[in-house]
Parts: sequence; C-alpha cells; structure tokens
Amino acid sequence: MREFNLTPLYYPHHEHEIRFIKGKRYSDEDLADPKILAGFGLSQREIDYLRQHPWWDFPSIYLNSYLHSFPDEYKPFEAGLNPLDDVSFNDVLNRDGASAAAIGFIGSEGSALHEIWHAAILKKRGVPLVPPVVYRLKGGNLVLPNTFARKLGERIHLNAPVTGIEHGAGGVRVSYREFDQDRKMDADFLVAA
Repeated sequence: MREFNLTPLYYPHHEHEIRFIKGKRYSDEDLADPKILAGFGLSQREIDYLRQHPWWDFPSIYLNSYLHSFPDEYKPFEAGLNPLDDVSFNDVLNRDGASAAAIGFIGSEGSALHEIWHAAILKKRGVPLVPPVVYRLKGGNLVLPNTFARKLGERIHLNAPVTGIEHGAGGVRVSYREFDQDRKMDADFLVAA
C-alpha cells in the first residue's frame, strides 16, 4: 500500500453480520446461544466450541488438528495427507465425528486436502478463516492490479486473451490476440492462474 501510494478504506462488511439460516435471521449473539445451536442439531462439542468462538471460525473445530502438518505452504503434497485429496471435506468431517448439522453448515464436496491446506496457509499467515475486519481500496479494488500492470510496463499484456498453448521439448509457446492481431510468445515456462 505504501509503495504504490494506495489508500485503504475500512469496509464494515462483517461487523454485526446477520445470517439467514433456514429462512430465519440470526445475529452473532444468537449463534453463541446453546439453545439455538442445539435446535440446529449440533453436537455438544460443537455447541461448546461455538460458545467460545465466532460462527465464522466454526470449521476450525475440525481443521485445527490437521494444520500443523504443513511445514511449507507451497508444498501441500509433502504434508503426509495425500489420501485426503481423494475424499471430500464432508467425508473427513463425518469420519472425525461432526454432526450432520455441522456438515451441512461447514462441509464441502471438494477435496479435503484442499480445504485443510487453504486453512493451513491462512493460519501460517495469521489470517482468520473469514477476516472480521476488511478493507477496500480507494477507487476500487481494481486499482491494485492496474497499478501492478503500470509498474511492470511492457511485461504485462492486458486485454490479450490466450488462444492457444503449445508445449515443446524446449519450452512453451503461447498464442494470444492483442489489438486485433494474432501473436505468439515463447518462454521456458508457463504458469496458468
């Protein structure tokens, strides 16, 4: 922010958030009330956790025991949890004793390894699963990538859709369209994100 002289603006997106669950409104205070939580069908362990932690942190009750497995956030397959890439997060929650209600609230049919790895990255960086305090950029969040593009100059090609990728023994060739003309670029590596 300082280097690019960008102005962050506080954005009270998550403060005093009201959640709608099964068509009914709930405040953060409601979602710490044991009677309300029991009415959802949560287990006593889950109720006790939510009495002490905010609702947005609910997945941590089941994620935390796995997070220490990632010594390097860039190498998820070195965490020793590779079998979790073949099962859903719902499967892991079920195996670890989550109630059906908890699975309904925090579960996912996506890769359990991906869910756990994502949470581990956030924990390593000191970022909550859902940051309660967030900011926007003055002028809109698009200011950040546009500023990067200006700083990087000709190395960035905006509005240049990729039309083809060819892999070869010596590298990669990317075909793209820029200013209504077909172009090609050769490189040693390509990172698609």
